[in-house]
Amino acid sequence: MTTLPAPNPWTRRAVVATIMVAGVLLGLGLLLFTVWTYIDPVAAGVEPIPQERAYALFLVQVVTGVAGIVLTPFALRHSAAEADPLGTASGPRSALICGLLVIALGMFSPLGVPLAVVVLVSHCSRRSIAWPVAAVVTYVVGAFVAELLGVDGDPGFAWGYLALSLVIPVIALLIGMIRRRRRENRQRVLAQARMTEAESAAREDRARIAERTRIARDMHDSLSHRLSLIAMHAGALEYRAETDPEDVRESAATIRESAHAAAADLRAVLSVLREEQENTAPRLDLEELAAEARRAGTPVDITWEAPLSPADHSRAPTLIAHTLYRIVQEGLTNARKHAPGAPVRVTVSPARRAVVLRVSNPGPADPAVGMPPGGTEARVPGSGLGLVGLDERVRLVGGTLEVRPAGPGHDEHIITATLPWETGDRRA
Repeated sequence: MTTLPAPNPWTRRAVVATIMVAGVLLGLGLLLFTVWTYIDPVAAGVEPIPQERAYALFLVQVVTGVAGIVLTPFALRHSAAEADPLGTASGPRSALICGLLVIALGMFSPLGVPLAVVVLVSHCSRRSIAWPVAAVVTYVVGAFVAELLGVDGDPGFAWGYLALSLVIPVIALLIGMIRRRRRENRQRVLAQARMTEAESAAREDRARIAERTRIARDMHDSLSHRLSLIAMHAGALEYRAETDPEDVRESAATIRESAHAAAADLRAVLSVLREEQENTAPRLDLEELAAEARRAGTPVDITWEAPLSPADHSRAPTLIAHTLYRIVQEGLTNARKHAPGAPVRVTVSPARRAVVLRVSNPGPADPAVGMPPGGTEARVPGSGLGLVGLDERVRLVGGTLEVRPAGPGHDEHIITATLPWETGDRRA
C-alpha cells in the first residue's frame, strides 16, 4: 500500500520567501525610478516639485513600503482548516487584517506596490467572500486617497492611474478565482486519496483479522480432535483392566503423542482470537483438494520431492498443514478466476527445518477451456484480499510468502511459501 506523503512546510516557506525577494526587488526598482523623477523631472517628463516636498514624500514612501514588507509574511498565512475540502475557513483573522494594511500602505509607496498586489491576489483566492471584497475595496479606496493627496508628487487626479486602479482588482479577482478552484480541486483529490488509502488499510486489517479467526477455528477443531483421541484411549485403559501389555503400551504412546500435539495446538490457538465455529475438517488433504479441482475442470499436478510424500502432510503440525492447504486452495481459486482451464502445478520440496510450497499456473493452454457455452471467458473478479489473508497466516506460523504475478518477461503466476516444519524422524 502506498502512503501519501505529508505536506512539507518548507516548500510553502520557500515560495513565500521567493515572492518576498521578487517583490522587494521590483519595489526597489520602482522606488529608484520615483527618486529619479524627483531629481531630474525634466528628463523624466514630469512637473518639478519643491525639494522639501520631495524629501517628505520619499520619507513617507520608504516608511510605508518597509511597513508593508514587514507585514506581508503575516498577510500570506493560511490555516490548517483550509485543507478541509468541505470547510469554509479562509485563514486566520490576523492574516486578513495584515493583508488589508499591506494593500493600503502599498498605495502610498512604490516600494510596497508589488507586494500589495500579491496580497490582493492572495486574498481574492480565499473561500469567504468577505476576504476578496475587503481587499478590493481597500485597494480602490487606497488608490483614490493616495491620488487625491498627491503621493506621487502631482496633486490632483490622474484618470489613467485611477482606471488602472480599477483594472488591477478585476484581474486579481479572476486570478484569485482560478487559484481557489485549483487549490480546492487539489485538496479534494488529496482527501479522496487519503480516504481510499484508509479504506484499503481497513480492508487489509479486516482480511488479517478474518484470517486469524479462521486459523483459530481450524486449531480449535484440531485440538478437539486430539483431545477426543486422548479421552478415548484413556477410557479404554480405565475400563479394561485385563489388557494386553502391548496394547497398553500402544495406547500410552498414542496418548503421549496426542497430548504433545494438543499442547502445541493450544499454544498456537492462544495467539489468535476465535469467534464462531464453522465446519472445518480436523485434517485437510491436499490430494482431495486437487481431485476436487480436477473435477471442476482445472488440471492440477502435485509433486512431492523426496524425501517428502503425501503421508507427511497428515503428520505435519496442524497449523502448518492447514497453512499448506489454504495456500494451495488460494492458488487454485486465483487460477480459476484469472486463468480458467490453465494447468496448476504444485510442488512441495524440503529445506533445512522447513518446507517450500510453490503453486504456479501459466496462461490458459486452450482458450476454450473454462468458458461457458456462450463462448465468453468465465473470469471472476477478485477482491485482492485472499493473498493478504495468506500473508497474515504465513507470518503467524513464522514463514514467508512471495507472490510473483504474471507480467512482461514471465507468463506464470507463482506463489512461493516457506514454512517451518520439523518432525520427529524426518526434517523437511
